[in-house]
Amino acid sequence: MPIGSGGIYLGLIQAIERKKKKTKIIGVGVRNTNHSYADKLSTPWTPYAKALEFYGKQGHLVYRLSEQQIKETYNKFQHIITCEPSSAVVFNDLLKPVFLKRDTVVFLNSGKSVIAEN
Repeated sequence: MPIGSGGIYLGLIQAIERKKKKTKIIGVGVRNTNHSYADKLSTPWTPYAKALEFYGKQGHLVYRLSEQQIKETYNKFQHIITCEPSSAVVFNDLLKPVFLKRDTVVFLNSGKSVIAEN
């Protein structure tokens, strides 16, 4: 799921923990925290830094993309789904090796996740 400061990401993790599920949440954010093409994800400071570190050790990972990776991903998917750079990050190829064939994967695209009509 797209991650900026981490508040929604952590809320989802905590909700899953309360349900005692084995689900792992993968966040995708930006490396450049001051300014990014994925502008809704850039945040120079977060009050959740320690919580993000804690849950990272529990297997809830956060991947940080470079500006080039963000632009390439957005350019690849903007004609397939209605999205913006901040929501397209979840489709980055970096995440492919993370999943096994037996995994059930749900992509949370925080933008307009409607199939684009031609």
